[in-house]
Amino acid sequence: MIQNIDLNDNKNLFVVSIILIPGIGGLQITFGAVTITKVACALILGVIANLVLSGKSKKTDK
Repeated sequence: MIQNIDLNDNKNLFVVSIILIPGIGGLQITFGAVTITKVACALILGVIANLVLSGKSKKTDK
């Protein structure tokens, strides 16, 4: 499924970069016997960033 995402919007570009950095960089978090993989870390950070930045959009329809 292809989505039309506007990467000229700084919010979208920031969320994409938050997802790519831990995903490509290999961030893993271990809590005792539980290990959160790099894909799961990228997913969690992306969802959190999207929720934090999901305030009112400054763009208006013309």
